[in-house]
Amino acid sequence: MTDSRGLVVALPPAGGGTGMFAPLRKALPDGVTVVVPDLPGRGRRMRQPPGQTVDRLVAELAAELAPRLARQPYVVFAACFGTVIALELVWHIIDRELPRPRALLVSGRHPPQTAPAFEPLAEHSDEEILDRLGQSWPSGSAWHQLPETFRALMVRQVRMDNDLGLGHRHVPRGPLPIPVRVYHGIDDPELTVEDLAGWSAHTAEPLPVRLVPGGHYFFMNHVDELAEGLTAALASPPR
Repeated sequence: MTDSRGLVVALPPAGGGTGMFAPLRKALPDGVTVVVPDLPGRGRRMRQPPGQTVDRLVAELAAELAPRLARQPYVVFAACFGTVIALELVWHIIDRELPRPRALLVSGRHPPQTAPAFEPLAEHSDEEILDRLGQSWPSGSAWHQLPETFRALMVRQVRMDNDLGLGHRHVPRGPLPIPVRVYHGIDDPELTVEDLAGWSAHTAEPLPVRLVPGGHYFFMNHVDELAEGLTAALASPPR
């Protein structure tokens, strides 16, 4: 049975989880659902032992998502570290001849061919990691008022995500057979519009870069334009 409503598969930035997409859920039209797959250190993978790889993770995620992807149109949105997972996930879906997403929307990270290498975090303290997270946290979101247990969990997840990145080597495969859209928070301190231009290598179609209010985590407090873009992508014809 086909469900005509839409699905957004959202991949969070390093350390992030489902709660970061609460504002996006509220901004999307009725009938559009956001699903945030469990990455290592979250949900069903909370106690997953070390040693996971990006390739093995995306195979697991595709298997978990497959029943839902067959029922309704969907798009993939990924922020920062999540783009590493999202790009490999979309290729895995295409290779397995599962229903394709209508589009891949990305933000907050260079394309893989120009992205800075992941830096080992073993010698970085939790306080250093928290300080960097706080620098990019949306203004007005009271980073320092978040519960200590929540911030400690984010640090643990950052370290696990970083380990995945350290162990992954992107293999260029040319353009995806679906549209790619890039969103950039105009106050993002971590990269520029020029840094994002290389995403054009991952689509055969023109690459629009949409400038939106907000910073690195704009999707937490400036979601309207992103919600409009996701909704439009869901309404586009399948490829």
